[in-house]
Amino acid sequence: MFREGDDAAMVHVVRSGEIELSRGHGDRRVTLQLLRPGDVFGDVPAFLGDVPAFLGDVEPFDARAVEDSTVLSIDVKTLFELLQTRPAVARRWFISLAERMQGLQNRLFDVLAGPLESQLASVLLREADGNGTIRITQAHLAEMLGAQRSSVQRVLKQLETGGLITLHYRRIVVADADALALLARNDTRPIA
Repeated sequence: MFREGDDAAMVHVVRSGEIELSRGHGDRRVTLQLLRPGDVFGDVPAFLGDVPAFLGDVEPFDARAVEDSTVLSIDVKTLFELLQTRPAVARRWFISLAERMQGLQNRLFDVLAGPLESQLASVLLREADGNGTIRITQAHLAEMLGAQRSSVQRVLKQLETGGLITLHYRRIVVADADALALLARNDTRPIA
């Protein structure tokens, strides 16, 4: 959809499919986030458009569709007019922004939270849908954690052997959410 450094002229809402936000880091790519229907991106650099260029007005990452996707895009001027004239839309937009900030804080915790087993358990719990299914590749999990794919694959196999998850092609199913939550907290005590 766009590359890091492009002008931040549009705000996007994922309607269907999946969009990957990533950034180059040395000789590798780091997946920052996988966006699904209802997720918004591009608004933060747009909101920062009047500040110095190193803080806003350019895209801070690459955005690409990882599967067939539909994205609603709106130019920044139209969005600002909408937010100024529709208080209910503005309120919902800022709630969405706060939820995304909380999500990014949680992702930061995922990456910094102890051993790879704990980090992976935390990401799996956070990415699971209402049925306990995570639709993500092992390569994307590795990129999200800044880990080697072989290391992530080894830990996933350990979790499957332990009965915490089941592995399928391009999806993982949580089998024991309580045990996974303990592992995410890097805690071996039973849940009270």
